[in-house]
Amino acid sequence: MPGDGYKYKLNGKEYEDSFGLNIYEMDLRQLDPAIGRWLVQDPVTHHYFSPYSAFDNNPVYWSDPSGADATKILDKEGNLVGGSFSGQDAIDAFNFLTGFSTAEKFEVAVQAIMVIDTSPGDDGNGGGGGGNGNDGGGWQKLDKSTLRDYAQKICNCSGGLLEQFTGALFENAWHNSYQSIGAKDNYRVNKNKMMGGSRTTVPDGVSDGLIRRWFLSDIVVSGAAWFEVKAMNGTIYNSTSSSQIKGHITNLASFVPAGYRSWGYSKASAASLTLVTTTGVSISTSVNALAASNNIILYQYTAQYMMNGSQMMIQFQLSTQNGVTVPFNYTTPPVPLK
Repeated sequence: MPGDGYKYKLNGKEYEDSFGLNIYEMDLRQLDPAIGRWLVQDPVTHHYFSPYSAFDNNPVYWSDPSGADATKILDKEGNLVGGSFSGQDAIDAFNFLTGFSTAEKFEVAVQAIMVIDTSPGDDGNGGGGGGNGNDGGGWQKLDKSTLRDYAQKICNCSGGLLEQFTGALFENAWHNSYQSIGAKDNYRVNKNKMMGGSRTTVPDGVSDGLIRRWFLSDIVVSGAAWFEVKAMNGTIYNSTSSSQIKGHITNLASFVPAGYRSWGYSKASAASLTLVTTTGVSISTSVNALAASNNIILYQYTAQYMMNGSQMMIQFQLSTQNGVTVPFNYTTPPVPLK
């Protein structure tokens, strides 16, 4: 309903004229339409515009739903998709707004007010949803029992040999799936021993770590992101696999200089440990606490599967970051389990 009494105007946001303020309430920020600028800084800016500029100076073409990153209102087919992020953009936006800080728990309020989701037509390259940000139909949670039953049909083995084959099959699927998106960060399979902490360990994968900076080039720390793949049941503790997890965290803290694990006012960290698991595996409070005390980002990906005839397809969904459920749907590209 148009008119002076209608409060929802520009991009459907509330117009506040109390006390002569004449501003728009834009979720995380307030917009002054008289000057076309935010009253506080945009936490993420691009396209060489002032951090106080709204919608990259073009509210007709751009939408700025969370204050993180301006996005196109229409896709190439003309569909309305403004107000969403997908794939790595969603992770970048989430990490910008949380400051990459792992020394403290993320605020529940941040999760409540952030709306980060995928859009129709975005990244549509698989499963009805898209390789990154895929929520296509037919995908189911992949637990250890289902994985082992499928592996047994391939190897026709049992006992310890079946356990080894199942673990190798699962790890190989992760490498194949993650390689396409991790290549830009120099992701590679690792066989090198890591030392300096509580015990020698060999992470399954390694890539470069990254600290993003406003208005400056990103800081790349070689080999600062480690990956451990586990097809298992139950809970991961510091003592799991003969204290392997504790070894990973303490070795990583020794490997990455303290300055790159606590950069700037937000204590941004280039160091991360990613645990890739079957569904139903939880990470204990003690593991999260040890990672936080060393300012190491702790990710968990969990496996999903879909049958294509007799062939099992597998993908991995980012589920938690330092014990907090990730508030958007991000998956790796699907690959055949073989």
